[in-house]
Parts: sequence; C-alpha cells; structure tokens
Amino acid sequence: CRGVISGGNGAVELLLDMRVDMNVGGIHLGFGLGGGAITKDIEREWAIGADGPAYYRALAAIDALKEKEKRKGTAAAFARLGLADEDVSMESALNATLVLMSAIEKDWTERQRQIAFAMFRNPRGQSGVAEEFNIAQSTVQKSLSTSRYYAYRQGVSLLTAALGEVGGEHV
Repeated sequence: CRGVISGGNGAVELLLDMRVDMNVGGIHLGFGLGGGAITKDIEREWAIGADGPAYYRALAAIDALKEKEKRKGTAAAFARLGLADEDVSMESALNATLVLMSAIEKDWTERQRQIAFAMFRNPRGQSGVAEEFNIAQSTVQKSLSTSRYYAYRQGVSLLTAALGEVGGEHV
C-alpha cells in the first residue's frame, strides 16, 4: 500500500486510521514514512510513479523495519520515519518515540486496543467510548490507565507536532 501526503499534518492520523482498519489478528504491518520532495507527477489514485527523496526515504524506512524484525525476531516498531540528512536528530527522536509506542501497544489486549483507538476517533472522550461499547465510563478509564494509553497519546501528540513542522514537504 502506498500513499503520499503533502505536508505532515495528516500523516499521524492516517497512520492510526490504517492501524485500526488493517488490524488483522496477529499479522504485523509496518509502515515507512519518508519526508521530502516528490519530484515526479504521480497518479493521484494509486501513487504510482512516485519518485524523489520522500519516496526513497520511505522505502529505506521499510527496509530498516524489516532488518530489525529479522535481527530481533519481532517487530521493533509499527512504523519508521526517514527525514532529510539535516534532520537526523529529529528523525532519531521520532523513531525512538515510535519504538516506545509500539512497546506500549504490544502489551494491549484486543479490548484495550479497541478502546484506545476508539478514543482517537470519538470526540466525546471516555463517555462517548463507553456509550459506543455499552460499558461504564469507569471501565473505559480503567482500561486507558492500565494500558498506558496516555503515554501512547503523548507519543501521538509529539509525532503530530513534529511532522506538522515538515511544512510543504511530502510525507
């Protein structure tokens, strides 16, 4: 699956949506994000023909995920980011954030996963999620607390802010 976003503002939201929609029991899906320019016109519906630094950084990010998975026998993160050479310290910090988020998520039960991702979608917060799942708000709160959701949410906020600074570049 390939996609191109102009600017980084929607990248994290799209990544989370894809994680929810593509959650196929036990199958690990990795995502490579590359920041930079796309130098060739692409077919908008398919992202076919993409070329340029952003495209190659995303491919390198996917290769790095595969390599880590081979070495460790398990996925280190659900996504990896590749930025321009001058942004290497930001890239390292954001990739460390993705690893920590993956470590948190790895321990979630299926129900905790459903509740956590529902929190990102539901504008009414805990009460809206409780209503959606027909459970008590205190049950949602307990699930969020025991799953370390709020630490995960801080990672999402950090990634969103940092990728929003990418500006007119592609991610």
